Amino acid sequence: MKKLGYLLIASVFLGTDILAVNAGIAQISMYRMLLAICVVVISFIYIRRDPSVSLRFNLQDNQFRYVYLIWLVIGIFSFIWARDGGGWMKGVFFVGTGTFTIVLTSILMTSQKDLKTSFTILFIMIGLHQMMGFYEIITNHYIWADLSGPVRANFSANSGARVPYTTFTNINDYSTLIFASIPLSCIILFNTNKKWLKGLSILSILSTLFLLYRTGSRGNQLALILFVFTLFILKTMKRRYLRGVLYSLGVFITIFVVAYFAIPSLRYSIYSVVIDFIRQSGSNVYRINLLLNGFAFLAQSFGLGVGAGNIETWMVESPIFVVDAPNIHNWFMDILVAYGLITFILYTLMYLYILRQLYVSYKYSYNPFIRSSSFFLFAYVISFVASSISSASNIFIEWQWVMWAVIIAFVQLTEKKESETLMTWRKDQAFSTIK
Repeated sequence: MKKLGYLLIASVFLGTDILAVNAGIAQISMYRMLLAICVVVISFIYIRRDPSVSLRFNLQDNQFRYVYLIWLVIGIFSFIWARDGGGWMKGVFFVGTGTFTIVLTSILMTSQKDLKTSFTILFIMIGLHQMMGFYEIITNHYIWADLSGPVRANFSANSGARVPYTTFTNINDYSTLIFASIPLSCIILFNTNKKWLKGLSILSILSTLFLLYRTGSRGNQLALILFVFTLFILKTMKRRYLRGVLYSLGVFITIFVVAYFAIPSLRYSIYSVVIDFIRQSGSNVYRINLLLNGFAFLAQSFGLGVGAGNIETWMVESPIFVVDAPNIHNWFMDILVAYGLITFILYTLMYLYILRQLYVSYKYSYNPFIRSSSFFLFAYVISFVASSISSASNIFIEWQWVMWAVIIAFVQLTEKKESETLMTWRKDQAFSTIK
């Protein structure tokens, strides 16, 4: 069963062009087929009451699953107020497949060996996209990308203008994927004794730096800077200061969101200040306008959100500020505006808990693998905030759901190891008391 889980992780990087079946209304990719098979097999095993598979949901051990399941349920019920039924179906489909992936991965990947293998698979599959990216730049041969005539002509005439796409339709989507290889390469580098694999990890990091420069994705270039800065802060800042910064940030965000909805005059003041500040032309203005429209849509929907997959419809039909594209270009705003305040608050609390658990594991774990992996994943989770503003709509990007599924499985492993360490300590204390 674990091998099927490994195949599921690997298959998501094939996209909807490689080994996919055209079903008319949608592409049935290898990942989607394997996910359906996994759900059927897990259900069959559960019905047979196999003790190796547990689907018991208690709050302490499955808080991650609860957050995503609540997100999915709210998305399903948003059909009641969603404007666009087709967009709603698309949104629910991706949140549903993502939720099932997270649940399945947390069930299957429970040991340190499982997570090491999962990280290696992610590293290899993204590495293949790196190689294909270099192939496209060097040869100007794009196997899967559907480039327009002018773009192809420009690439042919000017080799310096060529950028990689591989299986993606957007250069920013490719750049976001490539950035994710940085923490994976670091984890492999610091957790292997094989010199060739260490060399491959270093080569992957160098390749990523070049490809991020070549793609020109500002969001992911900013994420890289934030990643390195976070590593530096983790190494130099004392725990009490870092904890204070995180708590202060959480309190500030909470107060801001509550005040934004409770005080209408504050909303208009924010609009005025932002508009005066960015009153110019360019993509940055449109990005800000997308966010402002998102907040306006959320207020108009009374905090419930506009419905799964319906942000694009609202951006086209009811924009208050001028935009150049219907996609909101922000993972967190996607969740807030489409699925509402309840989903956003639960997700944000989970996100902060993941950061807290990774930090504690990095600082206090005696396990070298958990300690080093927590170090780099903490920096990635922080920098993902910047990376997620690059792609048009992260909700519809399946590999990101798989990436987060593996991260969550790792966090659950750290909880398990932490619990085992605590139990051992208590037994030692009890034994010492008896003596």
